[in-house]
Amino acid sequence: GNYKLQVNLRYNNRSKENPEMGYGIIIGINFDEYVIAGSDIEVTFTTSNPQLPTVGLASVFEGTFENGNWVPGRRLNGDEIMKDYDFAGQALQNKTGTVARLVGPNPGIIKVRLYKY
Repeated sequence: GNYKLQVNLRYNNRSKENPEMGYGIIIGINFDEYVIAGSDIEVTFTTSNPQLPTVGLASVFEGTFENGNWVPGRRLNGDEIMKDYDFAGQALQNKTGTVARLVGPNPGIIKVRLYKY
């Protein structure tokens, strides 16, 4: 689906003397699903389709791969996926204010499913 990804690396704020840089890999597994692996990374999605200009996160799951198969874990929502609570301002920009993010000292894996409207 004509999606555009914006990737922001986040500095790890645990140590101001020697901050670590975020890293990640993003794999598109079909037209509206992505697997994101890494640490201290934020990914937002937009679209170039003028008929469906807004992209949102339909679901975000932490998980793992076992023997090549995705094993979903905890579903992320609320504060875990919100970047901006100014809903009216975000809507004027065709945005939802949501972000797929991986934070913390250890690498993680999330699987996101998108929707457009």
